[in-house]
Order: sequence, then C-alpha cells, then structure tokens
Amino acid sequence: MIFIRMLISAVIVLLLVIYFTYVMLTTDSCERISRATKPIQLTTDFVNVLAKPWAEPETLQSIDNWSARTRLRAAILFRIQFYSESVPPVVCDWDAYKDRVLGTDSSLSEKDDEVKQKQGLNDE
Repeated sequence: MIFIRMLISAVIVLLLVIYFTYVMLTTDSCERISRATKPIQLTTDFVNVLAKPWAEPETLQSIDNWSARTRLRAAILFRIQFYSESVPPVVCDWDAYKDRVLGTDSSLSEKDDEVKQKQGLNDE
C-alpha cells in the first residue's frame, strides 16, 4: 500500500514539473497565461468526450460556455497575480472578448480594469 502511494505521489509530482516547465518555456506573457489555463480546457474537453453519448447538444454547449468563462477568469487572475506590475501592461488578444464573455458583473474583470488604470496613471 505504501508503494502505491509513493507511486501516485511520484506521478503527481512529475505531472506538476511537466506542467510548470510547459508554462515557463515561452517568453511571451500572453502565451504563458494561455498555457497556464490549459488544464481547464483539457478537463472540459475530457468531460465533453465522456458526456457526448448521453448528453443533449445544449448541455455540451453549456459545458463549452462554462469552460470559456472559467478559462478567461483564470487568465485574468494569472495576469493580475503575475503581471500587474509590468510596464507596459500585458494586453492579450482575449481582452477584446472579456466583457462579452464575462459580462459586466465580473469582479475579476473590474479588478483587471483597475490594475490597468493604475498602470496608465503611473505611466503619465
């Protein structure tokens, strides 16, 4: 039993090392943020594949919508956490869709806008 726990722990540590290496290999900030949110996409793709034989198309579409919103929220969170102090501010392609996907009620979106405004004020 101890051997199985050690084996599972080793596999988890190996997967984490591979994930962090995959995220950090690129120097582009937007690509790094996109790679950091990749587990969310892979998980929802896996759920879609498992649910496809039994689920309605509307359910699969709602899973995809949830995945897009969650990935965008995670991307905003990563950007606030790791790139809030960068000058010039990090602006990615997905910023154009942020308000359309999340709506105006997202506190993360508001926090991200506050950070950008502060950076804009500091630049002047």
